[in-house]
Amino acid sequence: MKVTAYVFAVMLFAGAAYAKESDEASAAGNKPSSAIGAHDKQSKAKAKESKADPKAYARKVAAEIRRHSPEETSLHGNLSVRFTIGASGRVVSHKIISASDPALGSEVDKILASVHVPPPPGGSFTANQQFVFH
Repeated sequence: MKVTAYVFAVMLFAGAAYAKESDEASAAGNKPSSAIGAHDKQSKAKAKESKADPKAYARKVAAEIRRHSPEETSLHGNLSVRFTIGASGRVVSHKIISASDPALGSEVDKILASVHVPPPPGGSFTANQQFVFH
């Protein structure tokens, strides 16, 4: 049986990051683009790259969870979990929100323990994850 993992990212810091970027974009909008020198363009491009895209990070986490999810299992049911990835790129805490079968918890514990991604932007990343075992 296959395990299907769906990531529903709930990032607590995402709103502030987007607001900050839009504020900077509106401030930069006061300057005509022709007035920006090549050095300024390179600096801005590097600064933009260094700012993390929360959606891109969520996609990385989802891919890593899928990579560690077993393709087949004898388990059946649904489980929802809330987890946090710390500065190490590892899951530092998780809490099962709901499970149709308590046995699913140990399988999800193994999956989350094996997740290792780059350090999250802002130092931590929190998301809700639904696993469907069938």
